[in-house]
Amino acid sequence: MRFLRPLLMLVGLAPVTSSADSREIYVLLSGGPSLLRLEDPLEGAASASAAGGGIGVTAYYGLTDELHLGASVGIQGASNVTYAGTRVTLPSGSRPLGDLQQDLLGLSFGLVAHYRYDTGAAWAPFAQLELGGQYRRHHHLVHLVSNTELGAAFPDVSKVSPAAGLQLGLEYRFRNWLTTSVGLGVTTNPADLGQVEFRVPITVGIIFG
Repeated sequence: MRFLRPLLMLVGLAPVTSSADSREIYVLLSGGPSLLRLEDPLEGAASASAAGGGIGVTAYYGLTDELHLGASVGIQGASNVTYAGTRVTLPSGSRPLGDLQQDLLGLSFGLVAHYRYDTGAAWAPFAQLELGGQYRRHHHLVHLVSNTELGAAFPDVSKVSPAAGLQLGLEYRFRNWLTTSVGLGVTTNPADLGQVEFRVPITVGIIFG
């Protein structure tokens, strides 16, 4: 990779060295795919895995060259989540076996502690901890009875819960005013560890300082 360094200097894309600075303000936009592990919102007796995605905005301030504190908000979603082989209680009182289907819309909010290991180079590893809450709306709920063409629709279910997340990744700074990163993250409900979201966020942001 050493041969890339003179090339980058030549075209002016990036400096050889770059370091974080205290009192900098970061504003970042992130997005990417996710894998969710969910519990059925009607009775909580079944679980399902589903692919989803989301976007978010994060802002934080450099208390030191490496430690930053701030906040984040985000929106997530998944379609056609299916809980196979699920029994739910119908208005008639019966509990037929079938597949429960739904779509998911989620909002997240939290405080952020971002630690960037200052290597003195443009590349640097980071770890980010998030503590906050999440709102999830389970909508388009339909239970399809097995081996029949019968189905029953249910009202939307909304839930608010605490959330804790950890992200590890690698950041690159362009001329100390633009940053981009890629990472691996996991978010869960501390009160219900069976509900987990794995994320691959790609982030771009502007540095003010």
